[in-house]
This record gives sequence, C-alpha cells and structure tokens, in this order.
Amino acid sequence: MTKRIIAVTVAALAGMTLTAMPASAAVQRDYQVQGASIRASAHGDSTRVGLGYIGQGLTAYCGKFGPTGKGSTAVLYWIHHRNNRTGVTGWTAGGNVGGIIHNIPSC
Repeated sequence: MTKRIIAVTVAALAGMTLTAMPASAAVQRDYQVQGASIRASAHGDSTRVGLGYIGQGLTAYCGKFGPTGKGSTAVLYWIHHRNNRTGVTGWTAGGNVGGIIHNIPSC
C-alpha cells in the first residue's frame, strides 16, 4: 500500500512539474535596421505603435506570416516581441531582426 501511495505521489509531482514548465523561452535579439516599425498586429497596414533601433534589444515571443499591406498579396514573417529599451510590445517584419525566424515558435 505504501509503495502504491509513493508511486501515485511521484507521478502527480512529475505531472505538475511538466505542466509548470514554459513551452518555450523568449529569445533575445536586436534590431538590424534603424527605425524598424513596431505594429499593433502582424499586418503591414496595422497601426504603428513604436520604432525599434539597433542597440535597443528585443525579446521575441513568437512569429507568424501576415500580409505586407497596401493591397499586396505578398506576405512577411512577423515577429511578436517587446522592445527592451522602450517596453513597447508589438509586431515587426522578420527581416528587421537577425537570426530569429527558426529560433522562435509559431504564434
């Protein structure tokens, strides 16, 4: 009986540990251009909520494809992130952030 209780307790604790761990960690990078637009959504026509500059750093959370805007059918890979210097959170085109596309999960 004692072995069974211990086994159930260990299994429960293991399950709690696994569910408490984050699915993925945020990735630290920097802008590769001066004045990268930070937008409210992953769309080129979305409202600009800020600008990102080389040296400010950013914390990237995830990425997804979205329209470039202005009626174009082309798409960009957009990065959801936070500007480390200003605290602004939003979306910027993946080309403005070096080495990020294969290092973050999909949104």
